[in-house]
Amino acid sequence: MLTLREEGAVRRILILVSDGDDNYSRSQVSDAIKMCQRAQTIVYAISTNISPRKSRGDEVLRVISEATGGQGFYPVRIEDLPTGFHKIEEELRSQYSLIYHPAAFRNDGSFRTINLQAFDPRYKIRVHTGYFAPRPSE
Repeated sequence: MLTLREEGAVRRILILVSDGDDNYSRSQVSDAIKMCQRAQTIVYAISTNISPRKSRGDEVLRVISEATGGQGFYPVRIEDLPTGFHKIEEELRSQYSLIYHPAAFRNDGSFRTINLQAFDPRYKIRVHTGYFAPRPSE
């Protein structure tokens, strides 16, 4: 059996193409966000809502993508969908990865909030809202 091993840092990306509307799901948006944060997955959302107004589903896509360090894209025509993929590709090619170790680190499984700001306002920083510390058994 062949096993793939991760060498160094690995980015986990999920591209979600959806209208963001809830269709009788059994889980809450907050549950989906927590699962992505635990898996250290960045979500990029491309809305399929092409109406002139933002919908409640668009807001859901925004919340999920921002909470995981991603971004939402909202095309106004269905023909503009490929533009969202192109913008995601450009962003993934121009990202930097920062790693830090907190001074008072505890393996307790709790959520830790991250706040990162640039000194220069010309730069846009997109970051996970936080991370889950590993549990002692992980």
